[in-house]
Amino acid sequence: MLSAVKSVSKFPLYFFRFLLVFLILTAGTSAFAQKNWLPATGGDWSVGANWSGGTPPVAGDVVVINSDQSGNITNVPTISLGGLTINGSCLLSSTAAATVAAVTITGPLTIAAGETLILGIDGSGFRVNMTLSSSSVSIINGTLSVRSGGANRFLQNNGDLTVSSTGLITDSFSVTGNDSDFILGATATLRIGSTNGITTSPTTSGNIQVAGTRTFPATANYSYVGAANQSTGNGLPATVNDLTIANTGGGGNNTVSLTSSKSISGNLSVNSGVFALGTNNITTVAAINMTGTSITGTGTLTLAGDVTTNASGATASIGAPIALGGSTRTFTIADGGATPDLQISSGISGASGFIKSGSGLLNLFGVSTYTGTTTVNTGTLRLGSLTALGTTAGGTIVNTGAAIDISGQNYAAAEPLTLNGTGISGSGALFNSSVTGATFGGLITLGSSATISGSNGTINISNAGTITGAGFDLTLDGATGGALASSLGTGTGGIIKKGTGT
Repeated sequence: MLSAVKSVSKFPLYFFRFLLVFLILTAGTSAFAQKNWLPATGGDWSVGANWSGGTPPVAGDVVVINSDQSGNITNVPTISLGGLTINGSCLLSSTAAATVAAVTITGPLTIAAGETLILGIDGSGFRVNMTLSSSSVSIINGTLSVRSGGANRFLQNNGDLTVSSTGLITDSFSVTGNDSDFILGATATLRIGSTNGITTSPTTSGNIQVAGTRTFPATANYSYVGAANQSTGNGLPATVNDLTIANTGGGGNNTVSLTSSKSISGNLSVNSGVFALGTNNITTVAAINMTGTSITGTGTLTLAGDVTTNASGATASIGAPIALGGSTRTFTIADGGATPDLQISSGISGASGFIKSGSGLLNLFGVSTYTGTTTVNTGTLRLGSLTALGTTAGGTIVNTGAAIDISGQNYAAAEPLTLNGTGISGSGALFNSSVTGATFGGLITLGSSATISGSNGTINISNAGTITGAGFDLTLDGATGGALASSLGTGTGGIIKKGTGT
């Protein structure tokens, strides 16, 4: 019995010794290898001596071609590669004239600037189709030439493909009627750097210039990543999933211009540059995300979701008219280094309202006609026009920790206003930051005890009605003071006078 116990107790020790030896023997190896092409004169893909490690690539390997090739790389098989990096110009051809090599890239395809990758041989059937899988994140800074022959050849991107401003996809040789195609997968992403944007014609426009079919589905994602002014191009579908503006050109040379009205079923993200609608409309957009960027034009943005601005040292701005699309929308404004964080100079329309969220400053400077309720949950909402809050039908609510800055406006509209709290850092739930005196004409209701402050300029409450809110106090504060035409009907609540103003 004791012997059996000893035998069992030794088992874990034997097992772990075996495991240690296995790990030592296999350390530094991986399931897939990087294979560097060695010649500079072309050669046979299947010959091991042409590759680092002495064997040709197998499925999953990453292939790197570092030097310009004076001859063709032949005998390319149908294979799935973990990646393909082209740092030297070369031509890949299939195993036989009647054979098409189907090369799939599951990792990155990278073509360096100034280098060319050619798929197929002129005037023959040695052809190569290439598919970038859904996991592939690729960038073409050089040229990819897909040559057709007896039948159309193609490049299909199912992943995330960038064709930069120096990149080009073309078919440098084709047989009439059998031109090469570019196919964008249904859920793929295409990032384009051409000043002409995404094009379907003419053949030499844009930086996808295959003479065959260029397929750009409505369910795919599109991004503009140029370093100079761009147009969206005639190939951008009428409906897209996500649309991203990420132009990196300098000031005045970083505008992406919409060439026709579109519908966006996903997100519109303006990460850098200016998105110019012109007179074109965005008929629906699920969400808008901005980072210190601008949307301009007279075309209308119709929302089907919310608006978010990220913290930035630059002010984000929307100059295009906004339609709320029938539902209450939330504008979440992050507090960055800019003042304001978002400025809307256009009007807001719709039979609904909106919610101001986030600690950043939102300026409303347009002539608005929306009829729903305005709710300020956090941060400051600054009024820059006499109809900034839309019609008086829905009223406005300022919740605890938030504020409205009337900013020197003579806001005579009878906008019902519910106030809560002392504002931000006690500066008032309703205050005037301008040295110009301001007037608010709406009737105030206290949702809880609240503060009105004439901080830099006077603030006059001109409505002669009765302020209600049983048991709540109204504090009048600030260095410049103002006037209160309303009577108080808050029961046990009272008026508290603070500050040096009168």
